[in-house]
Amino acid sequence: MAELTKVAHIMSTHGLKGEVKVFIIANSIEDFFFKGQEVFVGLGEGQIKTKIASFYTIPKGLGLLILEGFDSIDKAQVLLKKDIYVAKKELQGKVYLSDFVSYQVIGPEGTKLGEVTGFTNMGGKLYLEVGDKLLPYVVDVLIAYAENEKKELHLTPQGQEILENA
Repeated sequence: MAELTKVAHIMSTHGLKGEVKVFIIANSIEDFFFKGQEVFVGLGEGQIKTKIASFYTIPKGLGLLILEGFDSIDKAQVLLKKDIYVAKKELQGKVYLSDFVSYQVIGPEGTKLGEVTGFTNMGGKLYLEVGDKLLPYVVDVLIAYAENEKKELHLTPQGQEILENA
């Protein structure tokens, strides 16, 4: 099976026709959420493989989604509180947020500031978890660049200040 990457979390049902509200954790919605996209709900035993029947975004980093085979509120109940994964594929010039987990966070002077331990989406904004602190994922303002070969995420001076004061 192909390597999977998490792109959303199912929060609640929406309406009676199987639509669910999802919390999007992908930084490129158009690459992962489109009609016909194959998705996996949950991991391991009980994982559900299906396709997106319809999707549209709503404010605050959320989306409304209908999955094939889940066309009623009763059928959609089994999806609640589960994560949505897609097969990881090479997208030129694109980075998966999950790739940053275990990257070293480096300040502008070369100081190691911690390690990325995860990521989360709060209030429609993406955050990288650096130890017990949260750093907003804002490229070019807080995050200068990533060195994928070295597994390093370099911050701007403003990014370092925000992380140190978080």
